[in-house]
Amino acid sequence: MVRRNQYLDALRGIAVAFVLFFHLFPSSLPGGYLGVDILFVLAGYLAVQSLDKRSDSVAGLISYPLARL
Repeated sequence: MVRRNQYLDALRGIAVAFVLFFHLFPSSLPGGYLGVDILFVLAGYLAVQSLDKRSDSVAGLISYPLARL
């Protein structure tokens, strides 16, 4: 079972809210692209965490990108 981090889920929700708010009211939030940057950072962090768990063997590292296709 995958453990979920509540703080990362909260940060993801805030980032999505920034993006939605920017698309609904673009003139009121000039830095609206910050939400997209936060989502990219979270995605990279979670991908590295997943790779770190599989780094026990070369087969685990090879199977990770294949499973994502």
